[in-house]
Amino acid sequence: MHQALLDQPTNTVPQRRGMSLVELMVTITIISSIAALVIPASQGDGLLQARAAATVLRSDIELTQVMTMTDPANPMVICFNEEGTRYWIASASNTEIPLSLNGNNETYVMTMGEGRLAAADGVTINSETLSNRHIGFDMNGAVSPPMTTPIVTLQCGEHSVQLEVSPMTGTVTEKVIVTNP
Repeated sequence: MHQALLDQPTNTVPQRRGMSLVELMVTITIISSIAALVIPASQGDGLLQARAAATVLRSDIELTQVMTMTDPANPMVICFNEEGTRYWIASASNTEIPLSLNGNNETYVMTMGEGRLAAADGVTINSETLSNRHIGFDMNGAVSPPMTTPIVTLQCGEHSVQLEVSPMTGTVTEKVIVTNP
């Protein structure tokens, strides 16, 4: 019997039947890293484009508010065209003529897919909830004339981002609208 034990090779490695916990964790980490890169790319850029447009528009709404608060005798409004492709800042006394930049021939007109909105190509603006398709402010920063909460929706494909302007404070909040295809 002792001879049978001595005849067995001493350098054999026992056979493994599975993966160790460390190997399993490394595999899961690699798979989840790949998924984190692939899944957003497969969803398209619509939401990113709508959010980019919302960021620029939000900034311009706030600029319009600040311009009015700093010069209440010359209130400004932000206006939207019916096609939903552009907007501009104008004097409240003449909303059809965009504001001149620095006194030269350039005007403050923003077009989706151009200039600061180059990343927003394909985004449309829905401003139907606004009276006269514009938003104005008073000297305290409140929406003028008083109205229910102004809402501007930016849409790219099935993705939408809403900008809501508080009627009392003029604060702009952003809300992503999720649409299930």
